[in-house]
Formats: sequence, structure tokens, C-alpha cells
Amino acid sequence: MYLITVPYVLALFLAWTLIPSNVAGRTKKTIISSATFLGYCVGNMAGSQIFKEADAPRYSKSMFDCHRRLVGFD
Repeated sequence: MYLITVPYVLALFLAWTLIPSNVAGRTKKTIISSATFLGYCVGNMAGSQIFKEADAPRYSKSMFDCHRRLVGFD
């Protein structure tokens, strides 16, 4: 299981460096980088609240809710 998490973490840090690189200006890069990190943290906090133990084997309601939020229908 640990070997699966290593590529995810490496890709995550690579994405965190690539997102602000498309923006000009030091202040804008800092704001974009901070907003990306803040979105990551909020997503982790919300994700633990969406998946309930009552939906246990398939989590179909939770998966639908995640897809709905991803598309933006809130």
C-alpha cells in the first residue's frame, strides 16, 4: 500500500509547482500557490465529512456528491 502513495505525493508536489508557474508576477504566484494549498486543505476537510459509514460498501451517495461538487453544482 505504501508504494502506491509515493507516486501520488510526487505528482502532487509537481502539480503544486506547475500551477503557479503559469502566472506572471511574484505576488500573483504567491496568491495562486496559497489558494491552491488552501483548496487542497478544504477538500481534505470536506472529504472526510462527505463519506459516511452508513453508506459503507459502495458509497454511491458520497461519490455522487463528490462528482457534483467537482462539476460545480452546489
